[in-house]
Amino acid sequence: MRVGDVPPTAAIDGKGVITVTGSSPRLYISEANQNVEFGAEIKVDGNVKECYLVARSNHEIRPSGFGGYYYYLNFEEKKAYFKKELTHEKGYSPRLNEQPINFTGKEWHSAAIAVYNEGDGKVKLEGCFDGKHVNSFTDDGSIKGEAFTDEGKWCFIRTNAPDKVYYRKAQIFAR
Repeated sequence: MRVGDVPPTAAIDGKGVITVTGSSPRLYISEANQNVEFGAEIKVDGNVKECYLVARSNHEIRPSGFGGYYYYLNFEEKKAYFKKELTHEKGYSPRLNEQPINFTGKEWHSAAIAVYNEGDGKVKLEGCFDGKHVNSFTDDGSIKGEAFTDEGKWCFIRTNAPDKVYYRKAQIFAR
């Protein structure tokens, strides 16, 4: 899939490290997911403002597929937060439960998002960075429309920077 001005590329070095470049490079795991934990180790090399992990996404079912629950790692501001994307047309929520992270460039950092139904139409989001629980949020339907309790088709990691981003140990677990 081509997104942005520079086509995305991915190269695997034989040791499990994926180097991703391009205008809007993404690494998709195409697996039905609902109550899930999705994580990876990430290293950025250069001017990368942010990276994010997304779970429970149907955003490629355009224009009306649920965009997903996003866990943003804003390296420039050294903050982690959630966002909810209803659809490509309706856009994103504001930042949800923003917390500081201790990010240092050119080093490996682990990150994970957990998304699961709590009952009563609520969805719980949990974020981890470098092995520590950083933040959580419950989508009760009051932010940008009702909570999405259905199954998603994809989990993915994405950045909007053309510089090199490295991923390793990407994993998805049913929760």
